Amino acid sequence: AACIPVMLSNGWELPFSEVIDWNTAAVIGDERLLLQMASLDTGGRDGSRNSWGKGRVQEFMGKGTGPGIHGERDGSRNSWGKGRVQEFMGKGTGPGIRKGKGRVKEFMGKGTGQGIHGERDGSRNSWGKGRVQEFMGKGTGPGIHGERDGSIPSTIRSIHQDKILSLRQQTQFLWEAYFSSVEKIVLTTLEIIHDRVLQHASRSNLMWNNHPGGLFTLPQYSSFLGHFPFHYAPLGIKPQTLFTAVIHAVTPLVSQSQPILKLLVAVAKSQYCAQIIVLWNCDKPLPAKHRWPATSQPVIVIEGESKVMGSRFLPYNSIVTDAVLSLDEDTVLSTTEVDFAFTVWQSFPERIVGYPARSHFWDANKERWGYTSKWTNDYSMVLTGAAFYHRYYNYLYTNYLPASLRSMVDQLSNCEDILMNFLVSAVTKMPPIKVTQKKQYKETMMGQTTRASRWADPDHFAQRQTCMNKFASWFGTMPLVHSQMRLDPILFKDQVSILRKKYRDIERL
Repeated sequence: AACIPVMLSNGWELPFSEVIDWNTAAVIGDERLLLQMASLDTGGRDGSRNSWGKGRVQEFMGKGTGPGIHGERDGSRNSWGKGRVQEFMGKGTGPGIRKGKGRVKEFMGKGTGQGIHGERDGSRNSWGKGRVQEFMGKGTGPGIHGERDGSIPSTIRSIHQDKILSLRQQTQFLWEAYFSSVEKIVLTTLEIIHDRVLQHASRSNLMWNNHPGGLFTLPQYSSFLGHFPFHYAPLGIKPQTLFTAVIHAVTPLVSQSQPILKLLVAVAKSQYCAQIIVLWNCDKPLPAKHRWPATSQPVIVIEGESKVMGSRFLPYNSIVTDAVLSLDEDTVLSTTEVDFAFTVWQSFPERIVGYPARSHFWDANKERWGYTSKWTNDYSMVLTGAAFYHRYYNYLYTNYLPASLRSMVDQLSNCEDILMNFLVSAVTKMPPIKVTQKKQYKETMMGQTTRASRWADPDHFAQRQTCMNKFASWFGTMPLVHSQMRLDPILFKDQVSILRKKYRDIERL
Protein backbone atom coordinates (compact mmCIF):
# COMPACT_ATOMS: atom_id res chain seq x y z
CA ALA A 1 0.00 0.00 0.00
CA ALA A 2 1.02 3.62 -0.60
CA CYS A 3 3.70 2.74 -3.16
CA ILE A 4 5.14 5.81 -4.85
CA PRO A 5 4.95 5.66 -8.67
CA VAL A 6 8.07 6.76 -10.56
CA MET A 7 7.17 7.99 -14.04
CA LEU A 8 9.83 8.10 -16.77
CA SER A 9 7.66 8.46 -19.84
CA ASN A 10 7.34 11.78 -21.64
CA GLY A 11 3.87 12.66 -22.84
CA TRP A 12 2.16 9.98 -20.78
CA GLU A 13 -1.29 11.14 -19.64
CA LEU A 14 -1.83 10.05 -16.05
CA PRO A 15 -5.37 9.06 -14.98
CA PHE A 16 -7.64 11.93 -14.03
CA SER A 17 -4.74 14.35 -14.50
CA GLU A 18 -7.30 17.01 -15.35
CA VAL A 19 -8.10 17.30 -11.65
CA ILE A 20 -5.38 15.32 -9.82
CA ASP A 21 -2.03 16.95 -9.15
CA TRP A 22 0.29 13.97 -9.62
CA ASN A 23 3.36 16.00 -8.66
CA THR A 24 2.27 15.58 -5.04
CA ALA A 25 2.01 11.80 -5.29
CA ALA A 26 4.55 10.61 -7.85
CA VAL A 27 8.16 11.11 -8.90
CA ILE A 28 8.08 12.30 -12.50
CA GLY A 29 11.22 12.54 -14.60
CA ASP A 30 12.36 12.82 -18.21
CA GLU A 31 12.37 9.50 -20.03
CA ARG A 32 15.81 10.33 -21.43
CA LEU A 33 17.14 9.75 -17.94
CA LEU A 34 16.22 6.12 -18.42
CA LEU A 35 18.40 5.96 -21.56
CA GLN A 36 21.32 7.45 -19.69
CA MET A 37 20.87 4.88 -16.98
CA ALA A 38 20.69 2.07 -19.51
CA SER A 39 23.90 3.25 -21.16
CA LEU A 40 25.75 2.67 -17.92
CA ASP A 41 25.01 -1.10 -18.01
CA THR A 42 23.93 -1.25 -14.39
CA GLY A 43 22.72 2.31 -14.27
CA GLY A 44 25.20 3.55 -11.66
CA ARG A 45 28.74 4.72 -10.99
CA ASP A 46 29.91 1.90 -8.77
CA GLY A 47 33.52 2.17 -9.86
CA SER A 48 33.59 -0.97 -12.02
CA ARG A 49 34.99 -0.90 -15.54
CA ASN A 50 31.49 -1.45 -16.83
CA SER A 51 30.39 1.94 -15.53
CA TRP A 52 33.15 3.91 -17.22
CA GLY A 53 35.67 1.40 -18.54
CA LYS A 54 37.28 0.65 -21.82
CA GLY A 55 34.04 0.57 -23.75
CA ARG A 56 33.18 4.07 -22.63
CA VAL A 57 36.61 5.33 -23.57
CA GLN A 58 36.07 3.82 -27.02
CA GLU A 59 32.83 5.73 -27.29
CA PHE A 60 34.66 8.83 -26.08
CA MET A 61 37.23 8.28 -28.83
CA GLY A 62 34.54 7.70 -31.41
CA LYS A 63 35.12 3.93 -31.79
CA GLY A 64 32.18 2.64 -29.81
CA THR A 65 28.61 1.99 -30.90
CA GLY A 66 26.94 3.45 -27.84
CA PRO A 67 25.39 6.86 -27.61
CA GLY A 68 28.62 8.58 -26.56
CA ILE A 69 28.71 11.35 -24.05
CA HIS A 70 26.70 13.70 -26.22
CA GLY A 71 24.17 11.04 -27.14
CA GLU A 72 25.31 10.32 -30.72
CA ARG A 73 24.47 6.83 -31.89
CA ASP A 74 26.21 6.73 -35.28
CA GLY A 75 29.50 5.43 -33.86
CA SER A 76 31.48 7.52 -36.33
CA ARG A 77 34.64 9.36 -35.38
CA ASN A 78 32.65 12.53 -35.79
CA SER A 79 30.61 11.61 -32.71
CA TRP A 80 33.68 11.64 -30.51
CA GLY A 81 36.56 10.93 -32.86
CA LYS A 82 39.81 12.56 -33.72
CA GLY A 83 38.18 15.84 -34.60
CA ARG A 84 36.49 16.05 -31.22
CA VAL A 85 39.67 15.08 -29.42
CA GLN A 86 41.50 17.81 -31.30
CA GLU A 87 38.84 20.22 -30.16
CA PHE A 88 39.27 18.96 -26.62
CA MET A 89 43.02 19.48 -26.89
CA GLY A 90 42.45 22.97 -28.20
CA LYS A 91 43.81 22.19 -31.68
CA GLY A 92 40.60 21.88 -33.62
CA THR A 93 38.47 24.49 -35.29
CA GLY A 94 35.44 23.85 -33.06
CA PRO A 95 34.79 25.50 -29.78
CA GLY A 96 36.51 22.74 -27.83
CA ILE A 97 35.64 21.90 -24.27
CA ARG A 98 38.60 23.61 -22.64
CA LYS A 99 40.73 25.20 -25.35
CA GLY A 100 44.48 24.87 -25.13
CA LYS A 101 47.16 23.19 -23.17
CA GLY A 102 46.21 25.01 -20.00
CA ARG A 103 42.84 23.34 -20.01
CA VAL A 104 44.41 19.91 -20.33
CA LYS A 105 46.54 20.71 -17.32
CA GLU A 106 43.39 21.64 -15.45
CA PHE A 107 41.84 18.35 -16.55
CA MET A 108 44.85 16.50 -15.19
CA GLY A 109 44.78 18.47 -11.97
CA LYS A 110 47.94 20.47 -12.75
CA GLY A 111 46.46 23.77 -13.79
CA THR A 112 45.40 26.79 -11.81
CA GLY A 113 42.09 27.40 -13.55
CA GLN A 114 38.67 26.37 -12.53
CA GLY A 115 38.84 22.81 -13.82
CA ILE A 116 35.92 20.76 -14.94
CA HIS A 117 34.46 20.37 -11.45
CA GLY A 118 34.94 24.00 -10.61
CA GLU A 119 37.91 23.68 -8.23
CA ARG A 120 40.47 26.47 -8.46
CA ASP A 121 43.13 25.13 -6.18
CA GLY A 122 44.96 23.32 -8.96
CA SER A 123 45.47 20.22 -6.85
CA ARG A 124 45.22 16.76 -8.29
CA ASN A 125 42.05 16.35 -6.29
CA SER A 126 40.28 18.80 -8.58
CA TRP A 127 40.82 16.68 -11.67
CA GLY A 128 43.96 14.67 -10.97
CA LYS A 129 44.72 11.00 -10.99
CA GLY A 130 41.85 10.13 -8.68
CA ARG A 131 39.34 11.84 -10.92
CA VAL A 132 40.76 10.23 -14.01
CA GLN A 133 40.41 6.85 -12.33
CA GLU A 134 36.77 7.57 -11.69
CA PHE A 135 36.39 8.66 -15.30
CA MET A 136 38.03 5.39 -16.42
CA GLY A 137 35.81 3.30 -14.18
CA LYS A 138 38.45 2.51 -11.55
CA GLY A 139 37.54 5.03 -8.86
CA THR A 140 35.17 4.85 -5.96
CA GLY A 141 33.86 8.41 -6.07
CA PRO A 142 30.41 9.48 -7.08
CA GLY A 143 31.11 9.57 -10.80
CA ILE A 144 29.69 12.08 -13.25
CA HIS A 145 26.06 11.70 -12.26
CA GLY A 146 26.77 11.33 -8.56
CA GLU A 147 25.42 7.80 -8.00
CA ARG A 148 27.24 5.54 -5.56
CA ASP A 149 24.98 2.56 -5.97
CA GLY A 150 24.29 1.12 -9.40
CA SER A 151 20.83 -0.18 -8.43
CA ILE A 152 18.96 3.04 -7.57
CA PRO A 153 19.17 6.41 -9.33
CA SER A 154 20.58 9.14 -7.16
CA THR A 155 17.55 11.32 -7.75
CA ILE A 156 15.39 8.76 -5.97
CA ARG A 157 17.83 8.20 -3.14
CA SER A 158 18.18 11.92 -2.54
CA ILE A 159 14.48 12.38 -1.67
CA HIS A 160 14.11 13.24 2.00
CA GLN A 161 12.22 10.87 4.28
CA ASP A 162 9.64 13.54 5.08
CA LYS A 163 8.95 13.96 1.36
CA ILE A 164 8.67 10.20 0.93
CA LEU A 165 6.09 10.07 3.73
CA SER A 166 4.13 12.90 2.11
CA LEU A 167 4.18 11.14 -1.27
CA ARG A 168 3.04 7.87 0.27
CA GLN A 169 0.21 9.53 2.17
CA GLN A 170 -1.00 11.31 -0.95
CA THR A 171 -0.79 8.12 -3.00
CA GLN A 172 -2.84 6.26 -0.40
CA PHE A 173 -5.40 9.04 -0.35
CA LEU A 174 -5.75 9.10 -4.15
CA TRP A 175 -6.12 5.32 -4.25
CA GLU A 176 -8.85 5.22 -1.62
CA ALA A 177 -10.67 8.27 -2.97
CA TYR A 178 -10.72 7.54 -6.72
CA PHE A 179 -9.25 4.16 -7.72
CA SER A 180 -10.06 1.54 -5.07
CA SER A 181 -13.14 0.22 -6.88
CA VAL A 182 -14.75 0.25 -10.30
CA GLU A 183 -17.63 2.24 -8.85
CA LYS A 184 -15.31 5.00 -7.66
CA ILE A 185 -13.51 5.15 -11.00
CA VAL A 186 -16.82 5.49 -12.86
CA LEU A 187 -18.20 8.01 -10.36
CA THR A 188 -15.03 10.09 -10.54
CA THR A 189 -15.24 10.12 -14.33
CA LEU A 190 -18.86 11.28 -14.22
CA GLU A 191 -18.09 14.00 -11.67
CA ILE A 192 -15.24 15.33 -13.82
CA ILE A 193 -17.60 15.52 -16.79
CA HIS A 194 -20.15 17.25 -14.55
CA ASP A 195 -17.56 19.86 -13.58
CA ARG A 196 -16.73 20.44 -17.25
CA VAL A 197 -20.35 21.11 -18.12
CA LEU A 198 -21.25 23.16 -15.05
CA GLN A 199 -18.08 25.13 -14.55
CA HIS A 200 -19.79 27.67 -12.31
CA ALA A 201 -20.45 24.87 -9.81
CA SER A 202 -17.27 22.88 -10.30
CA ARG A 203 -14.79 21.73 -7.69
CA SER A 204 -11.47 23.45 -7.24
CA ASN A 205 -8.15 21.59 -7.48
CA LEU A 206 -7.83 21.88 -3.72
CA MET A 207 -11.08 19.97 -3.31
CA TRP A 208 -9.89 17.17 -5.56
CA ASN A 209 -6.40 16.89 -4.07
CA ASN A 210 -7.11 17.21 -0.36
CA HIS A 211 -8.82 14.86 2.05
CA PRO A 212 -11.57 13.64 1.78
CA GLY A 213 -11.52 14.29 -1.97
CA GLY A 214 -13.85 15.60 -4.62
CA LEU A 215 -16.51 12.91 -4.29
CA PHE A 216 -17.31 13.89 -0.69
CA THR A 217 -16.96 17.63 -1.32
CA LEU A 218 -20.12 18.72 -3.09
CA PRO A 219 -19.69 22.13 -4.80
CA GLN A 220 -23.47 22.65 -4.80
CA TYR A 221 -23.21 23.16 -1.04
CA SER A 222 -20.45 25.77 -1.30
CA SER A 223 -17.45 26.69 -3.41
CA PHE A 224 -15.54 27.93 -0.36
CA LEU A 225 -13.36 25.38 1.42
CA GLY A 226 -13.94 27.08 4.73
CA HIS A 227 -17.58 25.94 4.73
CA PHE A 228 -16.59 22.27 4.96
CA PRO A 229 -15.75 20.92 8.44
CA PHE A 230 -12.83 18.76 7.31
CA HIS A 231 -11.02 21.83 5.93
CA TYR A 232 -11.23 23.89 9.11
CA ALA A 233 -7.91 22.71 10.56
CA PRO A 234 -5.78 23.11 7.37
CA LEU A 235 -7.20 26.60 6.84
CA GLY A 236 -6.93 27.59 10.48
CA ILE A 237 -10.68 28.22 10.73
CA LYS A 238 -12.72 27.75 13.88
CA PRO A 239 -16.41 26.81 13.81
CA GLN A 240 -19.12 29.15 14.97
CA THR A 241 -19.71 29.45 18.70
CA LEU A 242 -23.46 28.70 18.52
CA PHE A 243 -25.52 25.63 17.66
CA THR A 244 -29.02 24.77 16.48
CA ALA A 245 -30.87 21.99 18.32
CA VAL A 246 -33.14 19.75 16.24
CA ILE A 247 -35.58 17.66 18.29
CA HIS A 248 -37.28 14.81 16.49
CA ALA A 249 -40.85 14.44 17.84
CA VAL A 250 -42.99 11.41 16.99
CA THR A 251 -45.47 11.22 19.91
CA PRO A 252 -48.38 13.59 20.63
CA LEU A 253 -48.04 16.22 23.31
CA VAL A 254 -50.55 15.18 25.96
CA SER A 255 -48.88 16.18 29.22
CA GLN A 256 -46.81 19.06 30.49
CA SER A 257 -44.47 16.59 32.16
CA GLN A 258 -43.33 14.87 28.98
CA PRO A 259 -39.56 14.56 28.44
CA ILE A 260 -39.60 16.72 25.30
CA LEU A 261 -40.74 19.78 27.25
CA LYS A 262 -38.06 19.33 29.91
CA LEU A 263 -35.52 18.85 27.14
CA LEU A 264 -36.60 22.10 25.47
CA VAL A 265 -36.06 24.07 28.66
CA ALA A 266 -32.66 22.49 29.40
CA VAL A 267 -31.30 23.06 25.88
CA ALA A 268 -32.61 26.63 25.68
CA LYS A 269 -30.64 27.52 28.83
CA SER A 270 -27.34 26.68 27.14
CA GLN A 271 -25.17 29.73 26.57
CA TYR A 272 -24.30 28.37 23.11
CA CYS A 273 -27.86 27.73 21.88
CA ALA A 274 -28.97 29.92 18.97
CA GLN A 275 -32.36 28.32 18.31
CA ILE A 276 -34.36 25.13 18.71
CA ILE A 277 -36.15 23.37 15.85
CA VAL A 278 -38.85 20.83 16.67
CA LEU A 279 -39.41 18.47 13.75
CA TRP A 280 -43.01 17.31 14.19
CA ASN A 281 -43.25 13.86 12.61
CA CYS A 282 -46.25 12.79 14.68
CA ASP A 283 -49.51 11.70 13.08
CA LYS A 284 -51.44 13.99 15.41
CA PRO A 285 -51.90 17.68 14.59
CA LEU A 286 -49.44 20.28 15.80
CA PRO A 287 -50.01 21.37 19.42
CA ALA A 288 -51.21 24.89 20.06
CA LYS A 289 -48.48 27.46 20.47
CA HIS A 290 -49.25 28.00 24.15
CA ARG A 291 -48.54 24.32 24.86
CA TRP A 292 -44.83 24.88 24.30
CA PRO A 293 -42.81 26.24 27.23
CA ALA A 294 -41.53 29.80 27.20
CA THR A 295 -37.79 29.86 26.48
CA SER A 296 -35.08 32.47 26.10
CA GLN A 297 -34.23 31.15 22.62
CA PRO A 298 -36.61 30.94 19.64
CA VAL A 299 -38.42 27.65 19.08
CA ILE A 300 -39.33 26.81 15.48
CA VAL A 301 -41.80 23.98 14.88
CA ILE A 302 -41.57 22.34 11.46
CA GLU A 303 -44.20 19.81 10.46
CA GLY A 304 -42.65 17.02 8.43
CA GLU A 305 -44.28 16.56 5.05
CA SER A 306 -43.50 12.89 4.60
CA LYS A 307 -43.08 12.16 8.32
CA VAL A 308 -40.30 9.65 7.71
CA MET A 309 -37.28 8.94 9.86
CA GLY A 310 -34.75 10.30 7.38
CA SER A 311 -36.39 13.74 7.42
CA ARG A 312 -34.47 14.59 10.60
CA PHE A 313 -31.33 14.83 8.43
CA LEU A 314 -32.72 17.10 5.72
CA PRO A 315 -30.69 20.29 5.11
CA TYR A 316 -33.31 22.72 6.43
CA ASN A 317 -32.77 26.36 5.58
CA SER A 318 -33.69 27.19 9.16
CA ILE A 319 -30.39 25.71 10.33
CA VAL A 320 -28.03 28.66 10.09
CA THR A 321 -25.26 27.52 12.46
CA ASP A 322 -22.38 25.16 11.72
CA ALA A 323 -23.22 22.86 14.63
CA VAL A 324 -26.39 20.78 14.86
CA LEU A 325 -27.46 19.14 18.11
CA SER A 326 -29.56 16.16 17.09
CA LEU A 327 -31.96 14.98 19.81
CA ASP A 328 -34.65 12.36 20.24
CA GLU A 329 -37.78 13.57 22.01
CA ASP A 330 -37.21 11.30 25.01
CA THR A 331 -33.54 12.19 25.54
CA VAL A 332 -32.63 13.33 29.04
CA LEU A 333 -29.82 15.91 29.05
CA SER A 334 -28.92 18.72 31.41
CA THR A 335 -27.75 22.14 30.32
CA THR A 336 -24.28 21.37 31.65
CA GLU A 337 -24.05 18.23 29.54
CA VAL A 338 -25.09 20.15 26.44
CA ASP A 339 -22.49 22.85 27.07
CA PHE A 340 -19.68 20.39 27.66
CA ALA A 341 -20.46 18.29 24.58
CA PHE A 342 -20.53 21.41 22.42
CA THR A 343 -17.15 22.63 23.66
CA VAL A 344 -15.72 19.21 22.76
CA TRP A 345 -17.31 19.33 19.30
CA GLN A 346 -15.68 22.71 18.62
CA SER A 347 -12.32 20.94 18.77
CA PHE A 348 -13.51 18.12 16.46
CA PRO A 349 -16.03 19.75 14.07
CA GLU A 350 -15.58 17.09 11.40
CA ARG A 351 -16.75 14.27 13.70
CA ILE A 352 -19.88 13.21 15.55
CA VAL A 353 -19.62 14.07 19.25
CA GLY A 354 -22.17 12.84 21.74
CA TYR A 355 -23.30 10.59 24.57
CA PRO A 356 -24.93 7.25 23.63
CA ALA A 357 -22.36 4.90 22.05
CA ARG A 358 -22.71 1.61 20.21
CA SER A 359 -20.31 -0.77 18.50
CA HIS A 360 -20.00 -3.24 15.63
CA PHE A 361 -18.17 -6.55 15.30
CA TRP A 362 -17.51 -9.28 12.78
CA ASP A 363 -19.44 -12.49 13.44
CA ALA A 364 -17.17 -15.21 12.09
CA ASN A 365 -19.81 -17.94 12.48
CA LYS A 366 -22.44 -16.10 10.45
CA GLU A 367 -19.86 -14.34 8.29
CA ARG A 368 -21.56 -11.02 8.64
CA TRP A 369 -21.32 -7.79 10.59
CA GLY A 370 -23.02 -7.58 13.94
CA TYR A 371 -24.40 -4.70 16.01
CA THR A 372 -24.17 -4.53 19.77
CA SER A 373 -25.40 -2.15 22.45
CA LYS A 374 -23.38 -3.75 25.25
CA TRP A 375 -21.42 -1.37 27.45
CA THR A 376 -17.85 -2.28 26.65
CA ASN A 377 -14.51 -0.48 26.62
CA ASP A 378 -14.74 0.48 22.97
CA TYR A 379 -17.30 1.85 20.54
CA SER A 380 -17.58 2.75 16.85
CA MET A 381 -20.81 4.75 16.73
CA VAL A 382 -22.37 7.62 18.65
CA LEU A 383 -26.13 7.66 18.22
CA THR A 384 -27.70 10.83 16.90
CA GLY A 385 -30.32 10.80 19.66
CA ALA A 386 -27.95 13.06 21.61
CA ALA A 387 -25.04 14.18 19.47
CA PHE A 388 -23.44 17.16 17.74
CA TYR A 389 -22.35 17.15 14.11
CA HIS A 390 -21.74 19.68 11.32
CA ARG A 391 -24.73 20.71 9.22
CA TYR A 392 -22.86 19.79 6.01
CA TYR A 393 -23.50 16.14 6.83
CA ASN A 394 -27.23 16.78 6.48
CA TYR A 395 -26.57 17.96 2.94
CA LEU A 396 -24.27 15.01 2.24
CA TYR A 397 -26.79 12.53 3.68
CA THR A 398 -29.51 13.87 1.39
CA ASN A 399 -27.50 14.40 -1.81
CA TYR A 400 -24.70 11.81 -1.69
CA LEU A 401 -26.26 8.65 -0.32
CA PRO A 402 -28.35 6.60 -2.78
CA ALA A 403 -32.12 6.71 -2.60
CA SER A 404 -32.17 2.96 -1.93
CA LEU A 405 -30.46 3.32 1.45
CA ARG A 406 -32.53 6.33 2.46
CA SER A 407 -35.73 4.54 1.45
CA MET A 408 -34.72 1.50 3.49
CA VAL A 409 -34.30 3.71 6.56
CA ASP A 410 -37.67 5.38 5.99
CA GLN A 411 -39.51 2.09 5.49
CA LEU A 412 -38.04 0.55 8.64
CA SER A 413 -38.25 3.79 10.66
CA ASN A 414 -34.91 2.64 11.96
CA CYS A 415 -31.14 2.77 11.34
CA GLU A 416 -30.91 6.44 10.35
CA ASP A 417 -28.36 7.00 13.12
CA ILE A 418 -26.27 4.05 11.93
CA LEU A 419 -26.31 5.34 8.36
CA MET A 420 -25.17 8.80 9.49
CA ASN A 421 -22.29 7.22 11.42
CA PHE A 422 -21.31 5.20 8.34
CA LEU A 423 -21.30 8.36 6.25
CA VAL A 424 -19.26 10.52 8.63
CA SER A 425 -16.70 7.76 9.27
CA ALA A 426 -16.38 7.16 5.52
CA VAL A 427 -15.57 10.86 5.08
CA THR A 428 -13.21 11.33 8.02
CA LYS A 429 -11.67 7.83 8.28
CA MET A 430 -11.92 8.39 12.04
CA PRO A 431 -14.25 7.27 14.84
CA PRO A 432 -16.83 9.49 16.54
CA ILE A 433 -16.11 10.91 19.98
CA LYS A 434 -17.96 9.89 23.10
CA VAL A 435 -18.18 12.29 26.01
CA THR A 436 -18.77 11.61 29.72
CA GLN A 437 -20.33 8.28 30.60
CA LYS A 438 -24.09 8.55 30.88
CA LYS A 439 -25.83 5.37 31.88
CA GLN A 440 -29.01 7.29 32.58
CA TYR A 441 -29.48 7.64 28.83
CA LYS A 442 -29.66 3.88 28.40
CA GLU A 443 -31.91 3.39 31.40
CA THR A 444 -34.26 6.12 30.26
CA MET A 445 -34.50 4.81 26.71
CA MET A 446 -35.07 1.24 27.82
CA GLY A 447 -37.67 2.44 30.29
CA GLN A 448 -39.87 3.96 27.62
CA THR A 449 -43.03 1.91 27.27
CA THR A 450 -45.05 4.11 24.95
CA ARG A 451 -46.58 2.34 22.00
CA ALA A 452 -44.81 4.66 19.57
CA SER A 453 -41.38 4.04 21.04
CA ARG A 454 -39.23 2.23 18.51
CA TRP A 455 -37.09 0.85 21.35
CA ALA A 456 -40.05 -1.25 22.45
CA ASP A 457 -40.25 -2.95 19.05
CA PRO A 458 -38.90 -6.54 19.30
CA ASP A 459 -37.70 -6.37 15.69
CA HIS A 460 -35.74 -3.19 16.33
CA PHE A 461 -32.44 -4.94 17.11
CA ALA A 462 -32.73 -7.46 14.25
CA GLN A 463 -33.41 -4.65 11.80
CA ARG A 464 -30.27 -2.85 12.90
CA GLN A 465 -28.21 -5.99 12.28
CA THR A 466 -29.59 -6.14 8.74
CA CYS A 467 -28.92 -2.43 8.19
CA MET A 468 -25.28 -2.82 9.18
CA ASN A 469 -24.63 -5.34 6.43
CA LYS A 470 -26.65 -3.48 3.78
CA PHE A 471 -24.75 -0.30 4.46
CA ALA A 472 -21.37 -2.05 4.47
CA SER A 473 -22.22 -3.67 1.13
CA TRP A 474 -22.99 -0.33 -0.49
CA PHE A 475 -19.89 1.40 0.86
CA GLY A 476 -17.79 -1.54 -0.34
CA THR A 477 -16.05 -1.74 3.03
CA MET A 478 -16.70 -1.23 6.72
CA PRO A 479 -16.02 2.48 7.31
CA LEU A 480 -16.70 2.40 11.05
CA VAL A 481 -13.61 2.74 13.22
CA HIS A 482 -13.34 1.52 16.82
CA SER A 483 -12.21 3.85 19.58
CA GLN A 484 -11.55 3.57 23.30
CA MET A 485 -11.33 7.31 23.94
CA ARG A 486 -13.84 9.09 26.13
CA LEU A 487 -13.55 12.79 26.93
CA ASP A 488 -14.54 13.93 30.41
CA PRO A 489 -14.36 17.38 32.01
CA ILE A 490 -11.19 18.30 33.85
CA LEU A 491 -11.24 16.98 37.43
CA PHE A 492 -14.19 14.72 36.57
CA LYS A 493 -14.78 12.41 39.57
CA ASP A 494 -11.60 13.71 41.22
CA GLN A 495 -11.69 14.01 44.99
CA VAL A 496 -11.34 17.78 45.08
CA SER A 497 -13.63 20.61 45.99
CA ILE A 498 -16.64 20.88 43.71
CA LEU A 499 -15.96 24.62 43.51
CA ARG A 500 -12.83 23.89 41.45
CA LYS A 501 -14.81 22.13 38.75
CA LYS A 502 -16.37 23.94 35.80
CA TYR A 503 -19.00 21.32 34.90
CA ARG A 504 -20.13 20.50 38.40
CA ASP A 505 -23.60 19.20 37.64
CA ILE A 506 -22.38 16.36 35.40
CA GLU A 507 -21.13 14.33 38.38
CA ARG A 508 -24.47 14.63 40.14
CA LEU A 509 -26.40 12.95 37.35
